[in-house]
Amino acid sequence: MVSMVRAIPIGSQDLKDCQNARDSYVCAGRRGVFRVPRHALPQRHHREPNSAIMQRTHDIELRELLVRLKAEHRDLDAEIIALELSGSADILTIKRLKKRKLGLKDHMTAVEDQLFPDIIA
Repeated sequence: MVSMVRAIPIGSQDLKDCQNARDSYVCAGRRGVFRVPRHALPQRHHREPNSAIMQRTHDIELRELLVRLKAEHRDLDAEIIALELSGSADILTIKRLKKRKLGLKDHMTAVEDQLFPDIIA
């Protein structure tokens, strides 16, 4: 790192003064001890989470939610069919289940739209 930066060699007396200086770093290398100006070294920023990783995590969560919604939708469909075939089910109960099934379908459509946006080129 020191070889890439224009470093200033310093003596042992200057080393004591420079260690606490805010405008430079003290670097020890093969060629001795150097004072390197702070602005010459690459800046270390706090790494923010990678947006691509966050997006993949979000997509995985959406896909898992979609799988759960589809399973619940299938279960409701099977329950509605079983109640209709039994003939002893209350019509209000069947209507309630169908309404819940439609709500699940709307939620599934919204999740699919987030996963696969309809981009017209």
